[in-house]
Amino acid sequence: MNSKELEKLFQFPSGITKLLHTEIRRKRKSSPKRKSPRSDKEVSGHKRIVHSEEFNNIHSALGPYVKLRETEKPLSFRKSLKFAYKEDFDTIESYYNDCTSICKQRYINLQSSPEKDFGLSKVECLSILLYTAEFIPEHLNLYNCLNKDISSDQRDQTLLKWRFYLYYLFNALKKIPIWKSNQELYRGVNEDVVKKYPQKYVKGNQIIWFSFTSTTSDISIVKNELQKNGEEKDVTIFHITKSLSGRNIQPFSTNNRLEVVFPPGSRFNIKSIQGGNIKIIQLYQISSLENILNE
Repeated sequence: MNSKELEKLFQFPSGITKLLHTEIRRKRKSSPKRKSPRSDKEVSGHKRIVHSEEFNNIHSALGPYVKLRETEKPLSFRKSLKFAYKEDFDTIESYYNDCTSICKQRYINLQSSPEKDFGLSKVECLSILLYTAEFIPEHLNLYNCLNKDISSDQRDQTLLKWRFYLYYLFNALKKIPIWKSNQELYRGVNEDVVKKYPQKYVKGNQIIWFSFTSTTSDISIVKNELQKNGEEKDVTIFHITKSLSGRNIQPFSTNNRLEVVFPPGSRFNIKSIQGGNIKIIQLYQISSLENILNE
C-alpha cells in the first residue's frame, strides 16, 4: 500500500496523514523489501487491549500461578471459572453457557480445517473464546478481570484464583504456532504514553508487557479510532515489527478480526519514537525473562 492509497483509505486531517506518510517512508528506507504496515487494535476502542504500565517490574513472573503441583489435578473448566469468579459466576453464567454452545459448533467447523485446529481440545478452544467475549456488566469481562489481577501489585493475592483457568488458557496458546507472518502488528492506546512515562519510553530502552496484550494487522481498526478521536486527541500506536511469542487467536475468537495475543511478560526493544499528538513507537520483540509458552 503506497502513501497515496493510504491517504485515500484514511482521509485523515493533513497532520495525521503526513505523520503516517513520514513513518512509511522511513520504514521503506530501512527495510525496502518489507510490506507496508497493517495495523492496531486498542486504538480501536477494543477494550480487550488493556494497556497497563504501573507495575512494570520483575515481580510479575507467572510460573507459580500457572504450574500445578505434581499431586494436584486441574479443576473442570466450569469449576475453574467458578473458582475465579466466585459469587459473580452466577452473573456471567448465561454468557458461559452461550460461549459453550458457540464453541461446540466452532470446534466442529475447525475439525474440517486441521491447519487451523492446531490440536486444541474443546475446553482449550473455550478458554480463548471466553477470553474474547463481551459480558454485561462490562467490568466482569474475563479479559478485564484477568488482566487487572495480573497487573496488580497484590498479585500474590489476586491471581491465585485464576490458576486453573490459566492452566487451560496457556495449554491452548502453547499449541498455536508463533506468529511469523510478514504482516506487521499494531496496538493502540488512547493516551500519550511517552508524555506519561518520559523516562521509560526512550529509544533503545526495553519495555515489558505484563498482562495479555492483543494486537492486530488490520489497519482499518486504527483508521476508525483515529478518525473518531480527531487530530487533537493524544494516542499512541505501538508498531511491532518482530514477534517471538505472539499467537493468532482469530480462529477461536468471538469476532472475525485478526488478533495476535502476546503472553504476559513479553519484552520489546524500542527502535524508534515519532510523532506529536499521535505517537508511533516502533518495537521489536526480544526473549522474555520467563517463557511459559515454551515450557
